[in-house]
Amino acid sequence: MGYVFTHWIQHQSSFSKMEGFCGGPLWALILSTDGRNEFTTGQIVNFMAVDVQRIVDYIQMFNIVWSAPIQIMFLNSDELDIEPEPEVTYKSEVKETDFAIEINDGMFSWGKNEEPCLRDINLKIKKNSLVAIVGKVGSGKSSLLSSILKDIFKKKGEVIINGSVSYVPQCPFIRNETIRENITLFNPLNQVLYDKIIKICALVEDLKIFEAGDNTEIGEKGLNLSGGQKQRVSLARACYNDADIFVLDDPLSAVDSQVGKHIFDNVIGPNGFLKNKTRVLVTHNVTVLSQVDKIIVLKNGKISEQGSYNELINSKGEFSEILNLYTNEKQEDENENEKKENSLELSMIKKSLESLNIKKSKDKNEGKLVEEEKQATGSAPTKSALNLPGNVWPSKGVIKFKNYSTIYRKGLTPVLNNLTVEIKSNEKVGIVGRTGAGKSSLTLALFRIIEATTGKIEIDDVDISTLGLDDLRSRLTIIPQDPFLYSDTLLANLDPLNQYTDDQIWKALEQANLKDFVDKLTDGLMFAVTEGGENLSVGQRQLVCLARALLRKTKILILDEATAAIDFETDNLIQETIRKEFKDCTVLTIAHRLNTIIDYDKVLVLSNGKLVEFDNPKVLLENPESQFHSLAKESGLISENQVENNS
Repeated sequence: MGYVFTHWIQHQSSFSKMEGFCGGPLWALILSTDGRNEFTTGQIVNFMAVDVQRIVDYIQMFNIVWSAPIQIMFLNSDELDIEPEPEVTYKSEVKETDFAIEINDGMFSWGKNEEPCLRDINLKIKKNSLVAIVGKVGSGKSSLLSSILKDIFKKKGEVIINGSVSYVPQCPFIRNETIRENITLFNPLNQVLYDKIIKICALVEDLKIFEAGDNTEIGEKGLNLSGGQKQRVSLARACYNDADIFVLDDPLSAVDSQVGKHIFDNVIGPNGFLKNKTRVLVTHNVTVLSQVDKIIVLKNGKISEQGSYNELINSKGEFSEILNLYTNEKQEDENENEKKENSLELSMIKKSLESLNIKKSKDKNEGKLVEEEKQATGSAPTKSALNLPGNVWPSKGVIKFKNYSTIYRKGLTPVLNNLTVEIKSNEKVGIVGRTGAGKSSLTLALFRIIEATTGKIEIDDVDISTLGLDDLRSRLTIIPQDPFLYSDTLLANLDPLNQYTDDQIWKALEQANLKDFVDKLTDGLMFAVTEGGENLSVGQRQLVCLARALLRKTKILILDEATAAIDFETDNLIQETIRKEFKDCTVLTIAHRLNTIIDYDKVLVLSNGKLVEFDNPKVLLENPESQFHSLAKESGLISENQVENNS
């Protein structure tokens, strides 16, 4: 507290200066329509920039001081599980038993007084085995992992965990430290082990991109890492922590098919680094299921069936239906294009776009808030005033990148390099490339989260750098892989400005495949969403964002692996909804699940921030030398026989 007041006193002259300028003279200039005052106003704003920045700093200091007692009080709160549970054991030493995990007659909920999200859970997982958990969105996959982690309220039953546990969450935990420190965490550095883990987690090439290698500071929440890179750092950390049991919540979903196969073969699979550990893997990647020891199928919070791959196929149950769905999808692709023969697109890649909350990056770039305000309005007020978009802009949805380059910060390699491409009105364009190719950077550029170093972006012939950020971003819609929800009702998250009727909202929920879920909620649309949507699964959060996009329906829609955490059946329904409801819109889709974009008008292939291909996907598939053909081969979209026949 003393630190805050000391700086307050030292810089109180800033407030005196602000008080003087914030009186009549400044506002008279701002409100004046006389063009002669515009330059003067801009100069005054520039003069005040440092002092405005200091005020922002003081506000943050007071916020820290104010919130500290609340955070300390939290330590005195009751534990989640107040009642003693002698039957639940968590031991770091392995017990004399064949099983690493046992749950008997388990019933779990996210709160003591809430309805159970898991019922009648009975399972036994053998030591050193690889077990996959599969199911639709909201079936209880992540909740089952939480029961193993004792991160959920147990209403009934017995849970026995035999050994230490290491966890890889679906949304990676990243500390504001170097990459190396994020991997080793609190453990001493074992260089031989560390180098091996970097290699098996496919991080070697990524570290070469960073000027400081693994000593690169990656910032809060890993803002300068892609979704795939964050996921691999999280997996590397788990591997470095020598545990008995590894709980893995969809770790392959944020990486491309080539990297995903490398990680499964070298880390998770039967011959991987963790082959002598117990591995519990949530996945939507069906290709790996034939290599696991046991599969647990969840449906509506219950285990519908469990057994080996062959046992479940022969049982003709829920799992067989899942496989039939993929087989039917494959047959449909064959009828449309023989190049998709024997295909089964199975990898789910999510390239997450971090929250568009700009203030999070302020800590890494002093003065950025003031700079963004200047960019939003323009240092010269005439710039944005003369370029305000009309109410119907954009009416066509034509997007042009003209010799566009951008970097995350000075001294780093461009993440987009001399990009020139035109996306026509109403075109559906898939954006593909290996991890780190620049796909999400292209999305960041459209929203001006990163600015051009050279070149420009035009939407309907308007240079977006001449627009205010609110004018630009309010006319675009994005469904990110890591969706943002805030603490309020579900209705408020769908329609925060009360712009839509109940009929419109329920129609959007139905189109997003959420209507049945909301119908079953006790409070319906008044369901209380916790901060970040933590009481919803990642897949459900994505569907909420899809419903929100369906309500807004802007001329340009951007999907950044928007269905990555969703099962294939739901994904097919959503893709059909997007084709139907956004047929008159320009749609950009970042995807590694290539079958979702195979019927698009164009595919844009990026490599190291450069455009390498831009054509119809079928044309690119027919060219065995194309990078898209290579990606399709790696993902299983085309078979080896087709490659040989083509050559």
